[in-house]
Amino acid sequence: MFNDKIVNKQFKETDATIEIECEINELITELIGVLSLYKPEAILKAFSEYEISRLFYNRMVEQWDINELHRYTEYIQSLFVSTSIKFQNLELDQENFTKLKLHIDRVFELIDKYWYTFKLLDNSLQKEIAPDLSLDIIEAQFMYRVRGDRYPALDNEYFQLLLMPHEDLFEEIFEMSVESIISGFEALKKSLFDNFNSISIEMLKEWERFKSLSKKKQKEYFERKSSNAEINRIGKLLGGFSRFEVQSVTNWKESFIQSLSFNLDEDKRFSQHNRYKFWPIVDLPIKQRPFITINDIVYCFDYYSFVDNFYRALQKMVKRVKPNYNWSDMQMYASESAVVEIFNEILPDCNIYQSNYYKSSDCNDYAENDLLILYNDTAFIIEVKAGSFVYTAPFEDFSQHIESYKTLLEKASKQASRMQEYIGELPCSQVTLTNSNHSDYINIDFTRIKQIYKIVVTVEQMTTMTAKIDKLSFLDNMTDVWCISIVDLLTIKHIIKSPFIFLDFIKNRFIALNNDSLYFNDELDHLEAYMLNPTYNKSLSLNDGKTKIMAMDGHKNIDQYMMYLNENYPQNVDNGFNLPNIYREMLNINRGIVSDSKLCILRYILSFSKDDKNLFGRVCEYIKRENLWNKLCYIKSLNLTIILRKNKDIKLVEFENSWGFNNNRILEIKYSKVNRVVDYDCYSSKSPINENNLYTISNENLSNINCSTIERNDYCPCGSNKKYKKCCGRYA
Repeated sequence: MFNDKIVNKQFKETDATIEIECEINELITELIGVLSLYKPEAILKAFSEYEISRLFYNRMVEQWDINELHRYTEYIQSLFVSTSIKFQNLELDQENFTKLKLHIDRVFELIDKYWYTFKLLDNSLQKEIAPDLSLDIIEAQFMYRVRGDRYPALDNEYFQLLLMPHEDLFEEIFEMSVESIISGFEALKKSLFDNFNSISIEMLKEWERFKSLSKKKQKEYFERKSSNAEINRIGKLLGGFSRFEVQSVTNWKESFIQSLSFNLDEDKRFSQHNRYKFWPIVDLPIKQRPFITINDIVYCFDYYSFVDNFYRALQKMVKRVKPNYNWSDMQMYASESAVVEIFNEILPDCNIYQSNYYKSSDCNDYAENDLLILYNDTAFIIEVKAGSFVYTAPFEDFSQHIESYKTLLEKASKQASRMQEYIGELPCSQVTLTNSNHSDYINIDFTRIKQIYKIVVTVEQMTTMTAKIDKLSFLDNMTDVWCISIVDLLTIKHIIKSPFIFLDFIKNRFIALNNDSLYFNDELDHLEAYMLNPTYNKSLSLNDGKTKIMAMDGHKNIDQYMMYLNENYPQNVDNGFNLPNIYREMLNINRGIVSDSKLCILRYILSFSKDDKNLFGRVCEYIKRENLWNKLCYIKSLNLTIILRKNKDIKLVEFENSWGFNNNRILEIKYSKVNRVVDYDCYSSKSPINENNLYTISNENLSNINCSTIERNDYCPCGSNKKYKKCCGRYA
């Protein structure tokens, strides 16, 4: 069937790349011939189930396989819709499936060798692109084949935010609501992934149960109608095609489904590629339309091509069906509104100003800013970019990729910098903005603002580069702007539950922009590093930035938490911060606008390292256990004086209500009768506190104190010897 000499041939580094290119083309030609032997739907089903099983198994055992980048289903489907194949409709058995898989593996391996050893070292390429970009091209090409843009738990929210502004359009063209589109999307996603794996697990459990029966019981098992019905149900789901049939799973309108589907041999762009005809690492037809029509039935076989590209596929579909519809303007409005909604949840009671115009000094005309957000003493200048990223493979034309980054990120960064220049140096009294017609003016009070952050938010998930955008030599002035996608912003919203933790994370994230040691590939690597150690910038700065630190699979805790947010995993798990209880209580007292003194307190205690946070929590539990209420207690390791006040109004003589220096500062935490934090404040004096008036707490006092998260059945940390649910936790 296959030419073993071609499949098994090994190439030396010195071989001419034209020979490798010819061998790849010969392998692909032979592959198309072999594919014609079998039923197209049977081939796609077999590879779809193989990929889902591989993904599910690797996640269960927490391993990563390089062959996960071999996307068999999307490649085969793209071949089917781009070539004229006369199928002989034979059944595909396991032996021939394995040979087919190995053949495609060899295609991927040779192509990797081709672009890695030759294309990046080609003299003609080096003339166009600076030599120091070789690693960037390699990484970009590697990430080009990585799939999985979003956590499944975010899909519904993501599409609600971006598709709702197009509701009238979908009603007009297809007589479908956005809600029906999203519900169909969720049903198909579940059918492709969750149902297959759950059925497989059910089958294994049923088999184990069957094996445990006696021979007599095993014989009776097959005589029971219920057993036969269950076997038939599992067999139909595993052996049939109903899971992949778009119409029966989604209940979408036929016209809507057909607009997202290619027929066999309908798309010719893949076959008309100048040099890399039918190569699996260029822009594939399946990214344009995720479905395929075979024998008048529309199927969806590839999970990631469907899930990752659904929004862009809808956009392209609308342009085909209704060319005059202005998707771009509606998309800009939708993306800005989505960012507004996300920040309203992250920063309660913040003030948001949208579509702002101001007189720019450098162009003598009105300049635009998408969003200005004020929260306590912090301002955020936000530019939202809804444009799509270039679809060509990086190694084909990396200059186009550079241009995409410049258009989407560098241009937005310059817009944010222009806005900051207009605001001027802090402190300032007010900032004047106007609307698009320049008819109404508003004066925004800036007297409290002490810090300004510039953020660029993209609709496109450009994970490859945005996490280290400040390190890319082809972009200018990116060391003071944070670039993040809407999807990652949604993830952060679910992980960080407190606006003050978000402010602390932002502070550290901007420090990381100038940390030359950090070379993270994913924005969530920064969030995970912060969760593990809020002062990660200090601990991960090595050899003056000469030593590079990269994260491989660097956000496992976030992955686990987001997986458990999925409705299929209803377990209650912590988001990974594991803050001591005193932090949780203080952060939840007020989530909106607070006084400057309270803001200083929260920033101060959040700046502690993870060990110091635990120390602070243990001290508070120790004070309660030892009944040291209303007494000045000095934490030696933190050089901090605190007082836990309860049922008593104490006047701190010669102290003023302000935030002073460590040796003359008192942190006051007020408790209710049931030991719940109700308020906190700070006091300071002009001179150091007399040590004779202090109760000093050292690490030796805290040996038996635990400040970790308390479960309801744990003994209460107050020392009452009662369970938490019957003591301090009875009001929780």
